[in-house]
Amino acid sequence: MTHPPATQAELASPHRYAKHCWRARRCGRVTQTVKSWAVGNTVIRPRQDPMADNHIPDHSEYLMSGLKLDMNKLIIYTDGGARGNPGPAGIGAVIYATKPSKENIVAEISEYIGETTNNQAEYRAVIAAIKKAKELGALELDFYLDSQLVVEQLNRNFKVKHADLAPLFVKIYNEMLSFKKVVFRHIPREENRYADNLVNRAIDKQII
Repeated sequence: MTHPPATQAELASPHRYAKHCWRARRCGRVTQTVKSWAVGNTVIRPRQDPMADNHIPDHSEYLMSGLKLDMNKLIIYTDGGARGNPGPAGIGAVIYATKPSKENIVAEISEYIGETTNNQAEYRAVIAAIKKAKELGALELDFYLDSQLVVEQLNRNFKVKHADLAPLFVKIYNEMLSFKKVVFRHIPREENRYADNLVNRAIDKQII
């Protein structure tokens, strides 16, 4: 079964184009149901900082080059933050196909989530990114976060002691069952500026 090429409307919208790629991939083969997952704790950093310019870049040209992207494995940078802890909070995520570079961006998340804590926002950013990855039809996810606490908890090296985080922790692990492999890695804050800016943009739109 073949799938028609992307329409102009799909090429003009990242979300429509992502759905087109997902449908095209499903037409090419039957998606295998995966019931196992793996978690890693090895820190692997990309060669280049995707936010080296310290601002959210214009990447509209990726829409055309995206026709060749492999969506099976996604690299995801997430961040969450609250001003006040608890306070007005937002989540941010940038999702890449294959490797973190401007032309490989397939989705962004920048969302205000109301008043909550920093750690809750970090967890909710991961949940939102996992849901988006599922929509894109990914099989493997490689997460990068600048919160070492959250990474260690998700890798089951630290216990989740706060009652408000436990339901979010369980939700993430339930969502992970839909993928072949999910890995969480810690990176320095300066390597996560892109996602951090998406968080601040979401909060600023709400409170300014």
